[in-house]
Amino acid sequence: RSYIMALANKGMLVTKNKALKGKLEDLWWHSLAVAYCARILARELNNAQPERLFLMGLFHDIGKLGIPDALLCKEEVLTEQEMKRMKQHTVFGYELLRNISVLSHIAEYVLYHHERWDGAGYPKGLHGENIPLSARIVALADVYDALTSKRVYKRIIPHEKAREIIVNEKGKHFDPDVVDSFLAREDDFKMICEKLHNEDFFAGHGKRKKHRIVVQKDVDKLGEF
Repeated sequence: RSYIMALANKGMLVTKNKALKGKLEDLWWHSLAVAYCARILARELNNAQPERLFLMGLFHDIGKLGIPDALLCKEEVLTEQEMKRMKQHTVFGYELLRNISVLSHIAEYVLYHHERWDGAGYPKGLHGENIPLSARIVALADVYDALTSKRVYKRIIPHEKAREIIVNEKGKHFDPDVVDSFLAREDDFKMICEKLHNEDFFAGHGKRKKHRIVVQKDVDKLGEF
């Protein structure tokens, strides 16, 4: 709920900046989709703390609150220097969460969610099992939702194409075991992300409400946030 408040507070400060308000709303729904998908992977991998994965998914991009508004809203491809600045969101998120007692236990995993299995990620270039499993799980959930949702710089990629991309990155970007778990639950991924990003699905519920998720009725009794 602190994340919701942070996004809402920043949104209220820039009520005249419609582009930023839309970006923050998209960030919220992306984070929620990542949270649900990460919890599914945790269960599939028999991870003992699926709720920690949900929390980590929810907060994985909170460091973007420290990124300049103009950079968050930019529709063009980022320059090399801008991308370097954007990558700092993992460090910003870590620094923020490690100083919050109830969230400090997920700070390290947020720091590493852009590391890659082959060592080509950031911020530290960790590889293989040197990357915490929780970060490896969120990494795949993050990429899947980013691929299959609309962004200002890209169109929606269909589930089948996103699946192909993830399978091709097995052993490169992603932990092979996490990819196998994704394939075992890919239908759940597809359903969750489609519904969370589909305004029509929420017809009859008013606008998409941040405090109640109707998707939990359809998959694994995901529960309410």
